[in-house]
Amino acid sequence: MLGYKIQIMGIVQGVGFRPFVYSKALANNLKGWVNNCDSTVVIMIEGEKNDIKCFIKDMIYNPPSIANIEKIKIIPCEVKGYKDFHILPSTSTTPTICFLSPDIATCDKCMNEVLNPKSRRYRYPFTNCTQCGPRFSIIKELPYDRKNTTMSMFPMCTDCEKEYNDPSDSRFHTQPNCCKKCGPQVEFIDSDNMKKYGNPIKSAVSMIKQGKIVGIKGLGGFHLCCDAVNNNTVNILRIRKKRPNKPLAIMAKNLESAKKIAYISTKEEQIVTGKQRPIVLLKKRLSNILPSNIAPNQRYIGIMLPYTPLHYLLFDESLEYLVMTSGNLNGQPLAYKNKEAIESLGNICDYFLTHNREIHMPIDDSVVKVIEDKVMVIRLARGYAPYHVKMDSNKEILALGGQQKSTVCVLKSKYAVMSNYIGDLGDYDTFERYQKTIDNILNIYKTTPDRLIHDLHPLYDSTKYAHEQSIRHIGVQHHYAHMLSCMVEHNMDKKVIGVIYDGTGLGDDGAIWGGEFFIGDRKSYKRVAHLKYVTLQGGDITVKEPWRSGVSFLCSSEIEPEKYIKGVNRDTIKLLKEALSSDFNCFQSSSIGRFFDGVSALIGLCNYNTYDGEAAIILENNTESGVTQLYSYDIDDTNNELLIDYKKIIKGIIGDVKQGINISSISSKFHNTVIDFTVNMVDRLSKKSGIVDVVLSGGVFQNSYLLSGIYRRLKGLGFNTYFNEIIPINDGGLSLGQIAIEDDEYGGVK
Repeated sequence: MLGYKIQIMGIVQGVGFRPFVYSKALANNLKGWVNNCDSTVVIMIEGEKNDIKCFIKDMIYNPPSIANIEKIKIIPCEVKGYKDFHILPSTSTTPTICFLSPDIATCDKCMNEVLNPKSRRYRYPFTNCTQCGPRFSIIKELPYDRKNTTMSMFPMCTDCEKEYNDPSDSRFHTQPNCCKKCGPQVEFIDSDNMKKYGNPIKSAVSMIKQGKIVGIKGLGGFHLCCDAVNNNTVNILRIRKKRPNKPLAIMAKNLESAKKIAYISTKEEQIVTGKQRPIVLLKKRLSNILPSNIAPNQRYIGIMLPYTPLHYLLFDESLEYLVMTSGNLNGQPLAYKNKEAIESLGNICDYFLTHNREIHMPIDDSVVKVIEDKVMVIRLARGYAPYHVKMDSNKEILALGGQQKSTVCVLKSKYAVMSNYIGDLGDYDTFERYQKTIDNILNIYKTTPDRLIHDLHPLYDSTKYAHEQSIRHIGVQHHYAHMLSCMVEHNMDKKVIGVIYDGTGLGDDGAIWGGEFFIGDRKSYKRVAHLKYVTLQGGDITVKEPWRSGVSFLCSSEIEPEKYIKGVNRDTIKLLKEALSSDFNCFQSSSIGRFFDGVSALIGLCNYNTYDGEAAIILENNTESGVTQLYSYDIDDTNNELLIDYKKIIKGIIGDVKQGINISSISSKFHNTVIDFTVNMVDRLSKKSGIVDVVLSGGVFQNSYLLSGIYRRLKGLGFNTYFNEIIPINDGGLSLGQIAIEDDEYGGVK
């Protein structure tokens, strides 16, 4: 007889690990016990050598499907003569690191029960088991026990209690276990908060069919829901939400329905049907099933499948596609509390389908796309967050991210943990949500950081937050943080060439950067090349009004903008020209994002952004395959920096406009040019430095045409090329990049 203590770290709570251990211990004739201790599963076992060997193999190679083991410690112990095997109550000491499971989509087994008239959970919308259901959105603190979740207010009935305590049952130790007798309930109300009687879900379905907009409380917050094939209702939703052009996410009844409206590759199908169930950006099919106002001027459409029983129950034989867009006012955070949602969304929704299970941590739907057969997470949220990354550091640090698409990240005991997507901090309510997220993550991970890392921009709310704290704080340059986020994800700690294409970010020289080539590692970087500066005017308004960038690039190229910027008053253009010439409220910028904006306006695609990145997105959507031409450009070698001069590119575009060349050809040639000068520059820098590892990061690389083109060309030339995959390539990845800096004194104490 041998005895061992086994400690298993990782995502091992809320995933059925203790019942799994229990069943494997019995199957292998082992005695002892298992429990949760903070974020770790602790096992004491005694038995024959071969039985213990088989048991440990099962732990390592065949754990529960949604578990993620990070580390296993096996320590020989004195045999105590246990008589049987038990699951003991959870204990708490001082945790090393906490691994929280994300919320998981409903499994097939649970849905079969929900749809089975003979099941006691027939049509019960909160059905879950150890392999699915709410996790992160309901947990208040570790260990993951019912008393520490928002399910604590729902005592289990006799039947649920029996399942919970039965080792042979699939709900053995399922913390949110419940049924219609003892669990949360839904109700259907109108926008005046007057309760409607009858079956709430059937009432909601009936109203959706009648063209009404229903606010639906889901796993992490509210959705605005309507019949996606009803053109008139979709228009009403857009008017009420003040969202004229931004694509609306679609929830399809099932995979077959999704395939009717989009092309879905094998890789994309795996993601669409996987346990995370994110919104997946898929290429649209040419069909008349959905109205054009779902995703206007887009080649892609965001589709997800139902991920809770409640969602499944909203579909019937005559409802196949629902709009499921975030339940918030334009620019504000996701609504998640019943009363607040009714108050804030009452002018948008005709009715609400709510429930009384509290959401402790609101969380949006994740947004994902596949590029070069790799998963690229655009918005890290439900199903993916919180996200854990192993790092070689024992420091305790909190990184605060940027201003837009904000996330925060904590470092403790050699693990960095990224929060879910929060939003743009310029909105007051979003900033409050940001502070709540910080408090929540520090509480759950039981950490007191000894320093804060923030962006260099003094006007970012995240930077202001750092300055208001009594903890030491350090600023990290925005685009360097982008580069580091990619390096951390791919576990790179040597010198790389970093290509960072972005919309904005304060540079070390006070200019707004965004078309950068760096050489560096996790300790420092050197800016070795960039897009030549253009003079922009007007601050943040330049981001919202792409025509301004168009005027600036034209003026810098000595071309009269009035002839080519259409749809803007000539006197307004003249005023901007005068401001540029007198250097009134102007700034220098190397931003590739503004370059794309300017070209989009120049060729008549978009003068005003109604949502983030609209001009550049429309420009990409006007590319076409088969175009191989590009525009001429210069690379100047000045003061040990290589500068990409855009003047010939602008003049080439103007020449095509004059000749009446179609917009798709112009857009394709412009994209091809950016791809070419990027690869050309990387090749030059590599020959000088001997570096063959390249990372691509920054929000502009959400452009699939651009990223694929550069990636393939670099790979073809033999470069080891990487881009952000699970860690967002946009500003959502900044917090992880900030926390990765290895030089304590980088950037000085700000």
